[in-house]
Amino acid sequence: MSHPYRHTIALLLLAALLWPVRSSAQTDWQSVEAGLDIATIPLAADDASGIADDGEDALTILRIDPKHYEFVVLAATERGRLLTPQQWADEYHLTAVINASMYLPDHRTSTGYLRNDSHLNNDYVNKRFGSFFVAYPYASGASASLPEVTILDRQADDWENLIGRYRIVVQNFRMINVAGTPLWPEQGEAFSIAAVAMDAAGNILFIHCRPPLTVRQFTDRLMTLDLSIKRAMYVEGGPQASLHLHAAGGSQTWSGRHDGDFWSGAHVEWQLPNALGIRRK
Repeated sequence: MSHPYRHTIALLLLAALLWPVRSSAQTDWQSVEAGLDIATIPLAADDASGIADDGEDALTILRIDPKHYEFVVLAATERGRLLTPQQWADEYHLTAVINASMYLPDHRTSTGYLRNDSHLNNDYVNKRFGSFFVAYPYASGASASLPEVTILDRQADDWENLIGRYRIVVQNFRMINVAGTPLWPEQGEAFSIAAVAMDAAGNILFIHCRPPLTVRQFTDRLMTLDLSIKRAMYVEGGPQASLHLHAAGGSQTWSGRHDGDFWSGAHVEWQLPNALGIRRK
């Protein structure tokens, strides 16, 4: 449990950076440091499924330039224990942390394929999941010319050949196809959402939506913004959906909540068995 006043001083230092900008015409990016930007996009009342605005009903997006940051996957099966997003960041000197994936009832194993170099958290390629976040090709032969970091689409890419060429592979649900069409049904349960996406310039986006939305509502909202998203995958939903940022001005963790469970997720930092983080190169 995180004390509600634990980060008061840090949040005051970040206030100017993180204060929502009430504009929908163009995403207002604020620079955190070189290669890392943040945008906070308020949601309209009808976007938030009738949930009252508590001052935090917004999309929070980190835009990460892989030329400036390295990506790391941290798994409890490899590191020995579960940690909160802030603890993962503090212990491994990370600038930002998001859920790497959903996990099975053992609170350790990813629901899809997850590998960190030689460490296999789960060797099962889930037939329902259409996205693979991959990073750092092995420097040999044809792999040397591959993108350093990308998101593969199972329907469009030669994933069976490609995932073996990368040191980091994390499989999750696709949210859009290569044409940018949302794939999830219009009906569904509403909950907080964490997602990882890639834009047309090759930047990676860590996205957190605290107000409960269906995945389709969330995806539709993303695709109306000027984010130039080309690939997107869902990494977690509900109270466990998390995003943490640690920058020079301080730190903040965004946690999720259920539509019908407003209070329990308000100040809870969940322990994550599998985290995706960034560290300045």
